[in-house]
Amino acid sequence: MNRGFLVSLVLLSNASLSADGVDQFKKGIKVVDSNLEELAYASLPFSVVRSGHSQAQGGYVYGFIHVEERNVVYSIDSKSVIATAYPARSLIGSWPLERWQAEFVEPEIIANSTEWGTEYPLDYVFEPSGLAGCMANYPMRHGDIEGDGKNELIIIPSDDVSTNWVVFSLDLHKVIFSIKADFNDVLTDISGTDPELFDRPEKWQYWSKRGLDGATAHSMRGALKAFAKLYFGDFDSNGHFDIVVWRRLYESRQAGDPIPGFVLKQQRLMHYEATAGEYELRDSSSALIQGWLSANSLTWKKGYPDKSECVGHENEMIPEMHDAALNDPVVLQ
Repeated sequence: MNRGFLVSLVLLSNASLSADGVDQFKKGIKVVDSNLEELAYASLPFSVVRSGHSQAQGGYVYGFIHVEERNVVYSIDSKSVIATAYPARSLIGSWPLERWQAEFVEPEIIANSTEWGTEYPLDYVFEPSGLAGCMANYPMRHGDIEGDGKNELIIIPSDDVSTNWVVFSLDLHKVIFSIKADFNDVLTDISGTDPELFDRPEKWQYWSKRGLDGATAHSMRGALKAFAKLYFGDFDSNGHFDIVVWRRLYESRQAGDPIPGFVLKQQRLMHYEATAGEYELRDSSSALIQGWLSANSLTWKKGYPDKSECVGHENEMIPEMHDAALNDPVVLQ
C-alpha cells in the first residue's frame, strides 16, 4: 500500500490505519553474536552507533536504525535510547527507555513476576524470541503511526515468555505508549524435571514456565497466555488519534477437563488518545469501543500484530494468537 495513501486515509476519515501499514514501517538491524563481527567490519551505521554508545557510556547494543531524514542513527541498550549524528559520530543525546506509566498488564502476569522476588515493572530485555510472529527479530522500527508526518520509533523488547511493543517519541524523547503484545508462560517440556514439582491436586494440561523457575512444588501452577491487538485511527471523530487495545487472557485447563487447551479467563477493551504527544487512557466503555471496531469491520484477526515475520512463515497468521486450542472462536474471526 502506498505510504501517502495511508496518511491520507487517517487524516481524511475515521477509518483505521491498517495492520499492513504498520508492517511497512522501516526495520532496523538487530545485533546478536552471529552478526556482530560482520557489522563491526562492514556497517558504517554500526560504527557510528558504537561511537555514540561509548560517549554515552551505554551498554550492549541490541539494535539500531538509521533515520535518514534526520541523519541520525538511533540505537538501544537495555536502559536507553541513544542518538548519534551520522556520519559525524557525535553523540546527540541519550534518554531512558522506561516502561510507560499508563501501561496495563494483567494482575496475573504481574504476580508471575513478583512471586519469584522480581520487582515489576522490569527493565526491558532483548532476548531471542519466536513470540508475536518473531517481531523481536527487528527490535527497532521507524514510521508514522498517527499520519501527522512525524515518525516515531517502535522498540520491541522480548524475553523467553513475552514480547512488548513500545512507541518512543523522537521529539519528546520518551516512551509515549507501550503494551505487552504477547505473553506465553507455557512450559513445553517437563522431561528431566523433578516429578514432585508436578505432584499437586490440580493437574494442569499446560504448566507455568515461570512456576518451574520457582523450583518448589507449591509454586507450580497452570500456564497463562495473554495477547493484545492494536487498532489505529480517530475512532471517536474528535480530531485526536486513537489507539484501541483489545486484550485477552487465557489459562490452561486442568488435566481432567475433557476439552484440551486453554480457557478464556478475561478480556479488556481500552481506548487511548493522543494528547500533547503522549497517549492517555480514556474512560470509554467496552460497548462503545466494540461499536467502533464493528463499525469499521475490525475483527481480532485484523488487529495488529497479525502476520508472522518468522523466517519461512512470512505473512502467515501468527499461530499462537489465532489458535483453536484457545477454545475461543473470536480469535479465529
